[in-house]
Amino acid sequence: MGNSEQVRAEWGSLVEDILRTPELVAAETCSNLLRILLEHSDNPVGISGKELADLLYKQKAHGDREQAFRQLVMELRLKLRRYSAIEEGQRQKWCCLLPNGISGQGYRLRFINQWSLPGPTGHFWQAHREGGRLPIVVFTEPLFFVEKAGNRVFRWPDVNHDDATPHEALRLLKEKHPDVDTTGLHPSYSYLASGEIKAQQYIQEWFAMASGGSVPARNARRITSSDISSTSPVLLGTPEDNRLMRHLLDLRECKQLRYRYDFDRPGVTLLKSAVADEKKRASFLPTVNVRRANGHCELIDTPEADGYVFGVLTRMPNPYGEGCVTIISAHDTRAVEQCAKCLMDDSRIRRLLNHREWSWEEPAPRFFEVLFAVRMGPVNVDAEARVPELMGLQVHQLDGLGESWLGEGEASPALHIGGQF
Repeated sequence: MGNSEQVRAEWGSLVEDILRTPELVAAETCSNLLRILLEHSDNPVGISGKELADLLYKQKAHGDREQAFRQLVMELRLKLRRYSAIEEGQRQKWCCLLPNGISGQGYRLRFINQWSLPGPTGHFWQAHREGGRLPIVVFTEPLFFVEKAGNRVFRWPDVNHDDATPHEALRLLKEKHPDVDTTGLHPSYSYLASGEIKAQQYIQEWFAMASGGSVPARNARRITSSDISSTSPVLLGTPEDNRLMRHLLDLRECKQLRYRYDFDRPGVTLLKSAVADEKKRASFLPTVNVRRANGHCELIDTPEADGYVFGVLTRMPNPYGEGCVTIISAHDTRAVEQCAKCLMDDSRIRRLLNHREWSWEEPAPRFFEVLFAVRMGPVNVDAEARVPELMGLQVHQLDGLGESWLGEGEASPALHIGGQF
């Protein structure tokens, strides 16, 4: 079935906007190729490369027409992606891309409705595209200590500071571990967590495929207040290593969150005031993973082979701008990876977030939290973890306060620390 006249008109309007950009105005042959592709955009099987080249060059002599055509296709593909990444392209309803040619089908423009991303994954991530936005992915760099005299690197999970001076980092280490000889140690941000790198890649690849956008990544140690206020960020990692994540989770309105971390005890996730469904799911865990304390439930990571680790997914409106913030956090980097992987797959996201409070026929709630458990791989050599399992899901109400629900006037001053978080 062909597309409606309105949709075709919207596509045509977008292409005209693209053709008026300096890149296309100065590229006559590339512009002609785009016009021909638009004329055949309603053809379900596309147009072959040979037919395209014949229409494009007609009777014009060309030394190596086949090579020139391939080069022209790559040039147009790049120009369309560049347009989709700029502010003007991001605010358009449609995104226009030129995928690789398919054998037996040829070439066909791909138009993506950026205001209505497809499937359950689209319902989840659509909030990050409101107002013509794309998210940025914010990753962390854990603090390590390098031994100057030898070839060893140390890490203490309870010693974290995402922008410490050498003096401050060593002071924190001595404060937490007074018996450690810090004389020969040098603080360093030498490594990235493998799970966060893979999670970042899953997110970037999905947005490139589903919305045509290029999602940049930012180091949490270098993030600025303007980066957060002007985007819809996705934060990856552990609050202990990420000052911005801690700051957001400590805001007054986030005190009602029931899935939290004990910052003084790495590997401990707190489930406050567990309800019947959460207690039932926790009852299936090994006893080593569950501990009752002060009326709450403590979930203890056991990251060895076939053990369980826990993580929290949090979605909230952006307290410093429009859009939203999504936090994917866990003490174990493999749990972050597996949660991100689920959120980019329709069947997995249905399984992870299947809950009576939430139908995937509707957009994702604006303020909610998810507690998930991840079983480690069968071997104790950093094997890929299993698919996350839902432990609990809580949707919170905003009481009609809209985007100002976090009290912008109260929270904003705390955001600026030397221009950065």
